[in-house]
Amino acid sequence: MPQYNLKDHLGNTRVTFTTKPKTVEFTASFESERAAEEEALYYNVAESRVTFSAAEANVDGGNEVTRINGSQPMGAGLALYVAPGDLLDMEVYGYYEGGSGYSTQSGINAIIGAVAGGFGGATGVGATEGQQGTFDALNSAITGVGLNGTSDDNVPAAFLNYMLFDEAMAMYQHGFVQISSAAGMDHEHMFLEDVLVEKEGLAYVWVSNESASLNWVYFDDMTVTLREGILVQQEDYYPLGLSFNGYKRYDPNYEGTYSTGGLGLKDLGFRQYDITTGRFHV
Repeated sequence: MPQYNLKDHLGNTRVTFTTKPKTVEFTASFESERAAEEEALYYNVAESRVTFSAAEANVDGGNEVTRINGSQPMGAGLALYVAPGDLLDMEVYGYYEGGSGYSTQSGINAIIGAVAGGFGGATGVGATEGQQGTFDALNSAITGVGLNGTSDDNVPAAFLNYMLFDEAMAMYQHGFVQISSAAGMDHEHMFLEDVLVEKEGLAYVWVSNESASLNWVYFDDMTVTLREGILVQQEDYYPLGLSFNGYKRYDPNYEGTYSTGGLGLKDLGFRQYDITTGRFHV
């Protein structure tokens, strides 16, 4: 990947960027024969997968989909590391077979429990620190946003959703697209495009059903496309040369140290080193 540096008058590298950022697609066909690959990326696939040819979008030629209703409000979901300047595209095909009573909503606690649990979160006795952190972040975010619901009793409150969290796991942006009557006995292409990431952190993308109705809604061929931004690294400096507000794009395959965005720390894998104070952090 070609990289270029912008330096200040003292020769310090302030910005590193690339002219060829990566684009990566994360696709879930929900077909059993691709389970090993897809379930390594997506959450809650095995728990919501069913065979139903009518709901199959026929993009991949299979016959399995993810389905959700009032007793199982979350379908497949994906969590991704994202960085400033990234763009996200999200799409899925929705389908349902008529019915009514969709304007009666599930309780918000049921939705929170389903979504947080679907992404591996848990709370209370026995929950690990990571599970509790995931639960707390999604609980706070969904409580703050509230439920979307539906204005039409004949159209499910079913959605393709996303939330963006910063490195402190505070949600700062969200969006959704609701399934429409076009998906009644047919396949509706639902999508969100060109979602700009402003902060380093995590993106959560998932399909949901907020209606209390036990009528099923089906989704198939879900794809999240990550178009990485051009920014690779950034550093600011104090007058005597110490750096602060450092950022370097995290690469899971990169071995060594990397800056943790905005904190001026170097991550050594097992603990973090503050180059300003010369001390290690947990």
